[in-house]
Amino acid sequence: MGNKVMKIDLIGLAATWTLTATQLNEVFQLVQLILSCIATLIIIVFTIWKWYKGTTADGKITADEIQDGIDVIKDGVDQIDNITKKGDK
Repeated sequence: MGNKVMKIDLIGLAATWTLTATQLNEVFQLVQLILSCIATLIIIVFTIWKWYKGTTADGKITADEIQDGIDVIKDGVDQIDNITKKGDK
């Protein structure tokens, strides 16, 4: 099981990031930034849940599966970090 985010998730995130960057009013930009972070967190939780369901299907979790889970979490943290950096601009 990979740590790939579904295409629809990427499209949704790209749309929220674009809306955040194009907001003229700072209040609305902050709200959009918060919503983008929440959407990303939901996607991360869903991805971790899918990873967990896939790894526990055989009754045990191997070291490779644990590394895959760590990679999923790192990717999610990087996504949120990128969102907040774009929000600072």
